[in-house]
Amino acid sequence: ILSYSSGLNITQTFYFNATSSWYVKSPYNLSWSFPNGQTITGMSITYQFPVYSELNTVIATFSYDNTTYTKDLSVRMVPAIPSISWSLPTQIPTGTMLSLHANITDPDSSAFTFDWNVNGTLYTGNGATVLFSNQGKYNIELTVTDSLGASASMNKTITVLTPGHSSSITISISKSTSGPNIYFHIHIDSLSKISLVEAYIQATPVTIHKVSGNSTNAEYNVTISQRDYSAGVYSLVIDVFASNGASNSATESFSVSSQYSTSTFNLVAFFGGIDNMIMIILTLAGVIATLIFTKPKPTEIDVNGTVLEGRKGKPVKVIKTPKKRGRKI
Repeated sequence: ILSYSSGLNITQTFYFNATSSWYVKSPYNLSWSFPNGQTITGMSITYQFPVYSELNTVIATFSYDNTTYTKDLSVRMVPAIPSISWSLPTQIPTGTMLSLHANITDPDSSAFTFDWNVNGTLYTGNGATVLFSNQGKYNIELTVTDSLGASASMNKTITVLTPGHSSSITISISKSTSGPNIYFHIHIDSLSKISLVEAYIQATPVTIHKVSGNSTNAEYNVTISQRDYSAGVYSLVIDVFASNGASNSATESFSVSSQYSTSTFNLVAFFGGIDNMIMIILTLAGVIATLIFTKPKPTEIDVNGTVLEGRKGKPVKVIKTPKKRGRKI
């Protein structure tokens, strides 16, 4: 009697077992042959399949008294569930643009689809960009599906707050440059416990490190490389939230030199921000539309009663001639 595991995934161990239904005197032999060519001998064995296949044919061969018996076993595997790992800040200020990115571990697949649900709004792709314009709590659910159809989901919650301008929190920013790196030093002094400090460049979070201080008076550092940006002018924004609900924000502008910048041209930085870029594009569109739909007026010249019309790029034509008068008798 043969028994074996079925319905396990590639990370799990399958068992194969043979039990005699009658007394068999030694010597006898039982072997199990697997799809990859490997053969294991024994009445009871374990095996872990090296690759995924939904149906696997395993051949059990029993040899006894110069007689060989074989039986094909159809062993079913299921895809392994993807493992999701992704981080998200617990609080962000309004106007923050987050790139939603997750790391996936999957032993039997390397192709995945990513579906993000942000308070009912759907986004796709690993690295989907979401702009959080309004204050409130947001539930973010990620569903990852691999190429074999196995899927996994994970939920996180983020709170979006509107930064205020509380005088109970003071923020000072200084910067220095060494080669391609720009170093920002931030000092924060708060009457209440500091609960959150975030740093952003063009609404995108950047890493900020606390280097010293306590819960109400602390020093932070931000380091950026000009090689990560295109040439232009940018702003580092520091948002601070205190435990009593107070908040404040500070901004420090900096320039990225073409000496170190990325080769990719950044339109937003070139125009000095997304708002300026939109206004300039709309203005140019209006000018172009005016030029297209407004026809230039022709020039008319009267020469002794003969009217000539001239247009740019076209030959002159006669549009009116003087009337001939008959001779009086």
